[in-house]
Amino acid sequence: SGGSRSRERRRRKSRSVTPKKKKRTTLWDAPPDPSQAFLGSAGIAVSGAMSMMGGVVGGMDSKKAREVFVGNLLQGQVSTTHLRQFFKELFLKLPDFCARYPQLKDAGPVAEVQMGSDTKFAFVEFMTEELAVTALEFDRCELFGRPIKTGRPSPYTPQGNVAPPLDVSELRKAGFLPAVGRRHG
Repeated sequence: SGGSRSRERRRRKSRSVTPKKKKRTTLWDAPPDPSQAFLGSAGIAVSGAMSMMGGVVGGMDSKKAREVFVGNLLQGQVSTTHLRQFFKELFLKLPDFCARYPQLKDAGPVAEVQMGSDTKFAFVEFMTEELAVTALEFDRCELFGRPIKTGRPSPYTPQGNVAPPLDVSELRKAGFLPAVGRRHG
């Protein structure tokens, strides 16, 4: 009878000592709140730039217009931070980008990056459709020594007039992009 009493005390004690686990809320399936967007470990808030632009424009149709598939990534080496930095550096070399989007010089053109499960590809959402169309021009540009592939995610159907890309001739002249334009079709 003495043994069962001490066992009872241990049970009570262990129950009272164990803190209640807080339920984690990941929100992995919730749409991103543009006002809460941050740039990786740098912690640079995009919210200020987006409020100056009036936020990321539109709903799901508009999101598809701002989204670009990026493939042929070096598996296990390329992260969301690398992709954000890669596109930011390329866009900052474009005079048109600097002139039209001065509010994005610090934050960069990328709103969100979703890496594929095997990290060989990603879906990159840009702040505007014009920036996404411009990013399509970066097809075959090198990242970690590999030519990336850029394209529209399927199923993408253009809605109305598609924004023309920014002038990328400076990047071509400097050798950051292949000399020949994007293959269409």
